[in-house]
Amino acid sequence: MSRRLSLTRVIEESGCQLVGAASQGEEAVEMYFKLKPDILLMDITMPIMDGLSAFKRIKQNDPAARIVMLAESAQTTAINKAMEVGAKHVLVKPFEKADLEAAIEGVLVQIKILVVDDQVFLRRLLTRLIGENGWTVVGGAANGKEAVAMYSELKPDIVMMDVTMPVMDGIEALKAIKMYDPKARVIMVSGAQEKENVEAAMQAGAKAYVLKPFEDEQVVAEIRRVASLIAWEELRKGSKKN
Repeated sequence: MSRRLSLTRVIEESGCQLVGAASQGEEAVEMYFKLKPDILLMDITMPIMDGLSAFKRIKQNDPAARIVMLAESAQTTAINKAMEVGAKHVLVKPFEKADLEAAIEGVLVQIKILVVDDQVFLRRLLTRLIGENGWTVVGGAANGKEAVAMYSELKPDIVMMDVTMPVMDGIEALKAIKMYDPKARVIMVSGAQEKENVEAAMQAGAKAYVLKPFEDEQVVAEIRRVASLIAWEELRKGSKKN
């Protein structure tokens, strides 16, 4: 009981609405189809019907089900099986609120990112970094004009855009993209000495910025922050529909 209460508290502290709680797999299957939650958090180890069996039964009837499995760190085989059969994420216990939030973000939306920089090596560096963290790069542009055209075609969730570029710089491209889509989420990349560019970008509607030379952790942190906003927006939309 204490474990369930602890998980309930973490869920509620993360801003989610708990719609139900089950103590074993068969009950979880029944409640899933009755309550239709946005996300199901399910332990692998349960009596009567374990989490993997319940997972398979749910997925057979609802292939789009978004399920996060919970497991102990020693359950390596079970964790691998969960991923093989289609679990969106496995949370290893004990976990913190931030871990739960990251898992929810990952199953709610698959973040698509457009990378814009006139330097090929930086586009490649950002593409690698983005892919390693589970996000998807849908395109790469070498200047602002290309970025505007690709944004309207690809409709990415986030744009990573350099400020100083030929043909059309990042600030002008940001303004053009925001005119096309006021909800566009753009993270600007600027040299540390270009303070005025950062201020202009934020005034034009950039969600965040990263200063060069940057550490990988800085880029990941800013993308994760913006991705988190997207995920919670999606969750709120789902809650309103219900």
